[in-house]
Amino acid sequence: MQGPLTLLNALELSTAYLANRGIQTARLDAEVLLAHVLGVRRLDLYLGFDKPVADGERSSFREAITRRAAFEPVAYITGKKEFYSLGFVVTRDVLIPRPETELLVDKCLECSKRLEARLDKPIKIFEIGTGCGAIAICLARELKHSQIIASDVSEKALAVAADNARRWGVIDRILFLHGDLFCGFNQPLDIIVSNPPYVAFGEREALQREITEYEPAQAIFAGERGTEVIEKIIHQAARGRLQPGGHLLLEFGQGQRTEIERILKATRAYNSIEVFLDYQNIERIVQVKKHA
Repeated sequence: MQGPLTLLNALELSTAYLANRGIQTARLDAEVLLAHVLGVRRLDLYLGFDKPVADGERSSFREAITRRAAFEPVAYITGKKEFYSLGFVVTRDVLIPRPETELLVDKCLECSKRLEARLDKPIKIFEIGTGCGAIAICLARELKHSQIIASDVSEKALAVAADNARRWGVIDRILFLHGDLFCGFNQPLDIIVSNPPYVAFGEREALQREITEYEPAQAIFAGERGTEVIEKIIHQAARGRLQPGGHLLLEFGQGQRTEIERILKATRAYNSIEVFLDYQNIERIVQVKKHA
């Protein structure tokens, strides 16, 4: 990128550069990164194609494109990701929130509002593996009177989650706990929700480089079968942590439904097993109710 550079020139050159290195979303990524560097909306790029790129901005954009060419996710380069119409800070210490997980929030909200109306009191919701805090924060913003508890094995992830909770004004309504699964929290819960690790170790080679080289492995991989963490959650929730009549909602991977249903039925603790498709028509969310 030598000589005078306009926004259009920058986009065309960077798009070609990324495409030649195997980035499938080259144009989109170039636009997002240029808009981020300039501090404008993507739309503004199209309204000012002939504007020159200043030297400092040019250097920052070159650095961002170089990082993306090495398959670093755009969210880590910009330090932010939109989820459920909210902007979240993300770092390499947390999994990048996915659009399909918004369905988990939707189902949890539906379930929560039904329980609040039936019980006529605030309910307790526990999220396992909060990461950047996206699920817990979305729930806290929508459910003003519920108590939200969120855990994670990573202290660095919890720091990111707490930062996001402050940004969205709900830090005083979420209890963050450091540790594995329930972290010794023994109060009876009305809802347990989680987007846990659910990829089998053997599936690593099939994943994108953006995932395997940059995102935290402990938030992705669950064991030889991929359902090991889910199985732990199901069993621990059944052993006194979930109230009779309480609900468990879990995100899971493609092709895991049969195994998860087998685990659920083997506990003899749950009924009303429901499975929901994500926006790509892939089985993604399971919701069950504990026997009353």
